[in-house]
Amino acid sequence: MEANKLFSVIKIYMLVFFTLLFCAGCSFQNSENVETVVHDGAKEAAAKELAMKQRKGGRTKLIGHPEVPAKKMSVSEYAAREYLQDMSMEQKMNQMIFLHYQGQSVEQLKQYQPGGIILFADFFKGKSRETVIEDIARMQEVCEIPMLVGVDEEGGTVIRVSRYKRLAEEKFRSPQELYAAGGMEEIASDTEKKAALLHALGINVNLAPVADVSVNASDYIYQRTFGKNAEETAEYVATVVEEMQRDNMGSVLKHFPGYGNNRDTHKGFAVDNREYADFETVDFLPFQAGIAAGADSVLVSHNIVMCMDESLPASMSPEGHDILR
Repeated sequence: MEANKLFSVIKIYMLVFFTLLFCAGCSFQNSENVETVVHDGAKEAAAKELAMKQRKGGRTKLIGHPEVPAKKMSVSEYAAREYLQDMSMEQKMNQMIFLHYQGQSVEQLKQYQPGGIILFADFFKGKSRETVIEDIARMQEVCEIPMLVGVDEEGGTVIRVSRYKRLAEEKFRSPQELYAAGGMEEIASDTEKKAALLHALGINVNLAPVADVSVNASDYIYQRTFGKNAEETAEYVATVVEEMQRDNMGSVLKHFPGYGNNRDTHKGFAVDNREYADFETVDFLPFQAGIAAGADSVLVSHNIVMCMDESLPASMSPEGHDILR
């Protein structure tokens, strides 16, 4: 599918530029590393000319040639680098923006060409599946580079799409409910069902799974977590990420470096006074497991983590970002 090819290009391009990215995992059929270098000047020139024409005329047929990539470079990475060469600095900067879109005029998207948008429940309220599909397709049509379209469909207390009966037959359950009902098999099955629904609507990134470790029901974050220790949470996160990779759904680990028992940062500041060793032996483990499983991106919390940065929230902290990288 051409859209899948395009999205693979965007995924690698964002890897090159951000380290931390939001992306869906659609891939080229030949995505393994290419071991040989083909020196065919005419073919390379023709490929570049064709790609240029397609970029100027639209975004539906950007291609990557499996014969052209340099040694040890994947097909999609090569295509992404070629694509980047013709982008202006403004275009590259705009592609770093993942903004909250509430259904304003698509002319704004056409003007700013953001890399992605996140849709909350207000966008879906009162709409049928057909309307949502049409609205998202219309937004994509005005963007030269296909956007990342994300939602928080964690299951349980945080659901943006399945809360509406017109869009889903039933609400997605929380990780704890799923595990109690059928263990990791139920977790994987639910992840697959989510991806199928979101893809059908035109959504390609689910801001999940929650990788925070919490075993205390009084914690703010507890209901959104797996509700078990770090090792078990790491297994859960890896299971979800691996399934999302199989389903070509963009994944997001959150909320780095680990929420702990902190208060709700949607309503005020949260200061985390734990020792760095606590993060190394507990909170980092699910994130490490998710990254090893192929997670596409990491969302950083707004907690002020004193052992990392005493003055800035983790989301704005260069020190916190360096630790993650």
